[in-house]
Amino acid sequence: MIHENIWVKVKEAKFHPEIGIAISKLAESENVSIHVIIINPGVKLKDHYHKFREEVYVILKGKGRIRIGDEYIDVTEGDVVLIPKGTIHSITNVGDDLLISLFMSTPPFDPEHDRYIVD
Repeated sequence: MIHENIWVKVKEAKFHPEIGIAISKLAESENVSIHVIIINPGVKLKDHYHKFREEVYVILKGKGRIRIGDEYIDVTEGDVVLIPKGTIHSITNVGDDLLISLFMSTPPFDPEHDRYIVD
């Protein structure tokens, strides 16, 4: 059994300037991974897509605007968004505080082999 605390992982998250967010892994198995991401106010995760995986975002804190293909969705605490594989997407922190979200990826998150930046 794996046991992690989201708020501890938020404090441990490392900022990745190439994608514009801080990220920390909570759990991973053969079929799924779960991470927490932190985005500073006014910062946008770069537009990108994945050929082989889907993602689900669960907004824990803050306000954001998610791009899914040609659609833009305003999100806030408690919102859940599915990102189908092959779909260009991004998320922007549009609030005054940190935007904190879980994201689940199936198969597991593998940015070195399955993240294609488009902007």
